[in-house]
Amino acid sequence: MATPTTSAKTKPRTILLTLQRLIHGYKNIAADIITVPEVERKPQEAKKIDQMKTIANANNYHYAFGKAIYFDGGEYGLGILSKYKIAKTQVIPLPSGKAEQCMALITHIDVPGFDSPVLFIATHFDWQKDQTLHIEKAHKIMDIIIGDTKYGF
Repeated sequence: MATPTTSAKTKPRTILLTLQRLIHGYKNIAADIITVPEVERKPQEAKKIDQMKTIANANNYHYAFGKAIYFDGGEYGLGILSKYKIAKTQVIPLPSGKAEQCMALITHIDVPGFDSPVLFIATHFDWQKDQTLHIEKAHKIMDIIIGDTKYGF
């Protein structure tokens, strides 16, 4: 997560500083469930660090990671942090056209006091201006929410 002006030599240091800021920021938020967009898992440029695991362990959260694409010898995608146990996860690809693969990370989270697990979905639509694709993605997510899919959530 280096800035465009960062040299290759200082990129790992910048990534580690950014990761420390994220750890501190999530600690300050103190939310029960947090979506983490654009997270990397063990890319070369970040010294093979699993960002979700590092953030979760530093803040005593459970976590889930969903891969959207392979990236720099590692993976890139979405994460979910939760104070409560994440019982089930699934990655579902969303319509992406010719753009980078978009996906939804779906979880069941066991929240004390609830009769059944909480269905929590994380996604991150890309910057593409084609609203048709965004509408298709939203429809697929709605199908997941109402249980009208083959995915079992």
